Amino acid sequence: MPARKIPHWPQLAVKLIYPQVTKMVPDILDYLPDLQGKDEDRYPERDYFYRVLNALHPDLVDQLINEAAGARMPKKQNL
Repeated sequence: MPARKIPHWPQLAVKLIYPQVTKMVPDILDYLPDLQGKDEDRYPERDYFYRVLNALHPDLVDQLINEAAGARMPKKQNL
């Protein structure tokens, strides 16, 4: 599967996404480094994390990007 360009938005930071993704799709933990006993602020490299996630669950990557894009859009004002 070809590499996919993931936007560098704060909403897609591994620190925020990692706990959500590992609860939704625990099978990804088989491909990621074990964080037990290590510094909790250390997460897998961003590119590696998203390549693995995209290979296993491309639909989830689409969902994450769409949700982040929606959060980034300015709110329309009611006039």
